[in-house]
Amino acid sequence: MGTQLLEFGISAFRSGEYETAISCLLRSLEALPDNWTGRFYLAMSYHLAGDPSKAETLFRYLHDYCPDEQIRQKTQAALSIIGHASSAITHSRHHAVQRVA
Repeated sequence: MGTQLLEFGISAFRSGEYETAISCLLRSLEALPDNWTGRFYLAMSYHLAGDPSKAETLFRYLHDYCPDEQIRQKTQAALSIIGHASSAITHSRHHAVQRVA
């Protein structure tokens, strides 16, 4: 059951159905808690569904604990992108506040 949910979750992710992917991947990880690929796709799904906080938490967990070097490299790249996006948003908000003030 966990493997089927994992496959369905990854398929939903690839189709752009991020909420469905999140639901399936969360359920798959209940059955397959050590599935690092599922955790990676879950983090990506959170990110693309607009929940950067959950995405970043999962990416940091993967970065710190995943034994798979390839997933850790992808995770590092994702954290870098999230960090740049967050900095750009903060910078943009700062300038917007300055214009108003």
